[in-house]
Amino acid sequence: MMKRLCVLIGLALWLSASLAPRAAAQGCSLCTSQTNGGDSKNLTKYRGQTLNTGILYLAAVPYLAGAALGLVWYRNRRRQRQQSTARA
Repeated sequence: MMKRLCVLIGLALWLSASLAPRAAAQGCSLCTSQTNGGDSKNLTKYRGQTLNTGILYLAAVPYLAGAALGLVWYRNRRRQRQQSTARA
């Protein structure tokens, strides 16, 4: 059962990582209108890419914090179960 769960989680992570560049290439209409205000094509493209990268960094922080809390919770729970089985 645990092996199947690990395989499913790995598949989900692989799928999300393979689709991430497509999702990152898109932007909201407000961000697009802000970056299109430049006169040079290269400058506009550079500003758009940096804006999208910044948004991705800001979006990643809550997910990383949640993953860290989940890891701490999992380790503490596992330690409690091991101690309770050692007593019995």
